Amino acid sequence: MSAFAAVMAPKAWYKYVQLVTGVVILISITSPVIKPTNSDFTFEMPSNYVNTEDNEELNKNLIINELSRRIEEDIENRVKRDYNSHINAQVKILVNDKEEIEGVEEIRITEGELGEIAKQKLCEIYGVDMIYER
Repeated sequence: MSAFAAVMAPKAWYKYVQLVTGVVILISITSPVIKPTNSDFTFEMPSNYVNTEDNEELNKNLIINELSRRIEEDIENRVKRDYNSHINAQVKILVNDKEEIEGVEEIRITEGELGEIAKQKLCEIYGVDMIYER
């Protein structure tokens, strides 16, 4: 692994690649020896990187929530920048039968006012038929 990384890296990085791969090899070799001595030192991947069936629904919801948050933030910033108006937006994401994200299903404005021109522009940008207010 170390030799392959050294071959693939640029020549200027050679000594750094050797250092990093050497440390990884050293840790992986000493990890089984250190563990029986009741040391807290371990070299394991965090559990949130493991994708199991139990975590699939949680991962899907986390992705949808993060996407919704970012779209809401984008809408609020766009309205503030383009129309000098402060609003709070809530977005509902459309997920099909195959559990694939298809886009924005609904936009609701929970605070503030939005003019007709701004509504039309947001509908065009996000592919929704209408924007609901309160």
